[in-house]
Amino acid sequence: MNAKNRNQTLGTVVAILAIIGITWAAMAGVGQPGIKEQIQKGNQIKEGSVAPYYKTAPPTSGAYYPSAANCRIYDTELPVPQFIHNLRNGNIVLLYKRAIDSTTWGKIRALQDTLANNGWFLAAPYENMTKKLSVVAWGWHLDLDEYDEKQVMDFYDAHREQGMEHIPCIVEKSLPPKAQINTPGIPSVTAVPVK
Repeated sequence: MNAKNRNQTLGTVVAILAIIGITWAAMAGVGQPGIKEQIQKGNQIKEGSVAPYYKTAPPTSGAYYPSAANCRIYDTELPVPQFIHNLRNGNIVLLYKRAIDSTTWGKIRALQDTLANNGWFLAAPYENMTKKLSVVAWGWHLDLDEYDEKQVMDFYDAHREQGMEHIPCIVEKSLPPKAQINTPGIPSVTAVPVK
């Protein structure tokens, strides 16, 4: 093999390795916001039935109900298999612990106002997590001690419509009439209709 052929072969090998590396990085989620979780297999289960074990807290995949939740802010926890259906559809769910302060609650409300008509975002309380907030998508989560709009929006932009299907949720124009966040020492925040 002469020097010209050796250089061409070396160039081809380097190009192939670069393509493999870029493909692996994309598949592994390198550079994307949040933590990638292994997709947990799960079938559709009967509405109202007890959900099986989920490998992550909060869950990002697994068994799901036949119907997804509507896009809005909820004041009560959603059944896990219901919001898993949302994730499967490519929706983004912001989970928050009930004991959040009124400032954080206001920021969640403002985010909902911003994303109200897009059909890809909902928020609900969820207690089984270590941090105060977690933004979840199909196979991904971003856990936060404090609300950070840039991180939330980066996660939203990277993972919206990335589920097994691409189905927006039904948008509700108002919050539940009795939505309240009760934090010791802070007055209750009562939800009002979204603009």
